[in-house]
Amino acid sequence: MSSAKKRKTVDERTVFQKEWTDMFFFIEERGQPFCLKCKRSLAVMKKENLKPHYKTNHPEFKNLDGELRKMKIEEFFKTLYMQQSVMTSFCITNDDVLTLELKYRN
Repeated sequence: MSSAKKRKTVDERTVFQKEWTDMFFFIEERGQPFCLKCKRSLAVMKKENLKPHYKTNHPEFKNLDGELRKMKIEEFFKTLYMQQSVMTSFCITNDDVLTLELKYRN
């Protein structure tokens, strides 16, 4: 039996690199890498994990360069922002209704 400890990803202290957004369409969301295209998050924040996801799931973007690539990233950001803002406003509305219900019951 080996007496060596297993490595943990927390111990590696990997940090999200901003160039990963341009290279692989990923952002950091709640401490995890998040794909702007398919809106999936990966478990480990490493370039070695992002690259295979990008190559297998999104090969249609490998030919995008320069300004066209940046425009596509902006489009994905806007879509994500719109989805998040709709969900946030929906949650706030539900909380407001619950608060009003409790207020008028008493």
